[in-house]
Amino acid sequence: MSKKRSRTVLKLGIISDLHCLHSSSDGEESKSSFLYTDQLPYPESKHPISALIKLIKQQNIETDYLLCPGDITHKVDKQGLITGLNYLRQVNDEINSKDLIISTGNHDIDTFNLHKNLPGSLSILKNTSKSYPTNNDDLNESYWKNGFYLKEYDDLVVLNINTCHNLHKPEDLDNIILDLGIIEDIGERISSANLNSKKPKIVLMHHHPIKHSNIDEDLYPDRDVLGNGDILIEKLKPLGFNLIIHGHKHWGRLKNYDGVDVFCSGSFSCTLNVSDTAYINLFHVIELINENGKMTGRIKTWDFSPSFGWSNSTNALKFPHITGFGVSKAINILEEEVIELFSECSGTVSKDFKELTDIYAHFNFLSHDNLVKLEGRLKEKKIVFNPSLVLGAEKIIKYE
Repeated sequence: MSKKRSRTVLKLGIISDLHCLHSSSDGEESKSSFLYTDQLPYPESKHPISALIKLIKQQNIETDYLLCPGDITHKVDKQGLITGLNYLRQVNDEINSKDLIISTGNHDIDTFNLHKNLPGSLSILKNTSKSYPTNNDDLNESYWKNGFYLKEYDDLVVLNINTCHNLHKPEDLDNIILDLGIIEDIGERISSANLNSKKPKIVLMHHHPIKHSNIDEDLYPDRDVLGNGDILIEKLKPLGFNLIIHGHKHWGRLKNYDGVDVFCSGSFSCTLNVSDTAYINLFHVIELINENGKMTGRIKTWDFSPSFGWSNSTNALKFPHITGFGVSKAINILEEEVIELFSECSGTVSKDFKELTDIYAHFNFLSHDNLVKLEGRLKEKKIVFNPSLVLGAEKIIKYE
């Protein structure tokens, strides 16, 4: 008798780096964000939250959880933090999410002592909401005291790491590091938690654990990669944590580092390091497919324009509308599988892309790099996808 297969799908909404602030706090010469606290909700296209809610309703988008990797506000703007949190809660309700999961960004704390009448870098953040980052007092205590918390849901395990744990004064920003002691504590906490081995396990944090080279290294040098990030990954990989979601960098990227997928979600509404590098603001939904404990997934991405609101991301060089992770098949094997689909065909033939994915489900979860490579190789054999694989192929055409 064949072994029964168990397959579940989880959806995670991702909103990172809102940099929400009051318009009076912004510079007169240039905007820091598309998201102001005193901004009118209409016209919807000009307001990232109003436009997102419109998209959610139009495309019937629902998620199991909504994640924010930090930088809710800009330069610890008090009104931006209050309103930004309310915006996230509003989206959480609209998207029918079971929980809002938040990590702390460097703009959410007063490292530069901008509010000199208040004690400590965490004073504003801790007094903005008693349910930050969670509604659970024990988890909050662990987050602030130990630099992380671990939570097991019915269908997901989340390790939320506070990469701003040691940021208290301006000079700390020159050496952002996760203490080795915290990494050891994380390992011990996970090992002793008796977690369900078949549940997907993800990490949420603000700073990037591996180097994220910038578009213009002279203008924006990468000085803030998380110290000991590689050691953290080495600790987490054998414990089953194969997906790290972070923010901080304002252009999206998905990279596999030693078998662990590291996803930079970019910025939802900040214009800094975005408009001047021709990049785009992003919103994502990650679909996690858990089949007998093996996790694959794909990321759907929308980008924002104040002229049109949110729409399917069409700039594959910036970040594609659809990309996947969790598949490690060699490119030549993938190529052979596509060719096999036309083995009994002659002349010019068009097939639905679904015919391929019905046979080989892993084509739903190929990384952006593999999609580009595969499409290039098959084009040489007169096999093309329409639209492009990175835009969500619907047809495969083999020309005579």
